[in-house]
Amino acid sequence: METSIEELICTGETETIEFKESANCKKEILTSLVAFLNNDRGEGFVLLGITDQGIPIGLVGNFDKLQKTLRQFIDQYLCPQNGFSLSINVKTIQNKKIIVLYVSRLNNWGKFHYGGNFYIRKGTENVKVHEVALNQKIDKRKMNRYTALEMDILKELYNQEQGRGIFPQRASELQNILEDGLIQQSFKKFGNSLNLHMTEYFIPEERRIDVEKLII
Repeated sequence: METSIEELICTGETETIEFKESANCKKEILTSLVAFLNNDRGEGFVLLGITDQGIPIGLVGNFDKLQKTLRQFIDQYLCPQNGFSLSINVKTIQNKKIIVLYVSRLNNWGKFHYGGNFYIRKGTENVKVHEVALNQKIDKRKMNRYTALEMDILKELYNQEQGRGIFPQRASELQNILEDGLIQQSFKKFGNSLNLHMTEYFIPEERRIDVEKLII
């Protein structure tokens, strides 16, 4: 996972980043994860031990136990349990230990809830929505077989190729594929570059493998 913790903190809270001062607010943490998964991008970070203003205050305690407790709680209550990948890591910033949770949706038709309650992310807020409204959102999402994250990778590849200026035909092909939405073709054509490019993203290994399947 290559994106730095400093970069996430400097970005501040967004539709895909949430700060929590404590690891004890498990219900709030889970609500944010559900909201991240239900949004179009289908991913998000929760940083524990960071104030709302982005100041690292750190956590104390048995970090192995904290990680285990969080994972057990999420695995038990975030539904459906087989539609997402989750990483929980301990990081150090300014000599303070924090926990970084990263969640990502494995497909574009997942619909996630906590205790039967559905949430989406609007700005920096988790908003409860009716299941019917979420179904409509998912129907629109199904028009694109792959996630916004994968689209971002392709756009970055295109920008890189265009910037180099030495493979204009290759860049032109990528542009046509992006416009037509034929994502899988681009993965096959530019698979090697995609594998290299993914190492620049803060993506858990299990998620990276899932994306790599598209270029086989």
